[in-house]
Amino acid sequence: EKLQGCSAMDAAVACGLPYPKAAQIVSVIAAEETMESCLGGGRMSSIPSAVEAAKDAALAAGLPMKEASQITALVSVRAVVRNQLKSDASVMTTAKSAVMAAKLAGLSPDAAGLTSATLISKEVANWMLSEEAKR
Repeated sequence: EKLQGCSAMDAAVACGLPYPKAAQIVSVIAAEETMESCLGGGRMSSIPSAVEAAKDAALAAGLPMKEASQITALVSVRAVVRNQLKSDASVMTTAKSAVMAAKLAGLSPDAAGLTSATLISKEVANWMLSEEAKR
């Protein structure tokens, strides 16, 4: 089979991954790509539809709902934070948007807060390091 005609799942399995691992990898990629395209240009009002589309992409890759929700939450929060950093948003706006995305993905309020705090801190630290490196 030619590479141009195969699916992402076919490619992952061809690399020797068992189906469950291939599904995890493909679902992360699909969710990330979906979030990027939905939130491109800083359209934060589309967070609910972006999260839903990302979860659908993860489910389509063959993951069970719980795993799809967890992956969607991580990918969604990270995408939201990165978009907010690009648009110079406030900390409160970013936090609210990140927690909302995590909740929409299916996390409990506590898990959404913890996930958001962790990823916001990580992304801000990475951003600060990259800004420092530019100087």
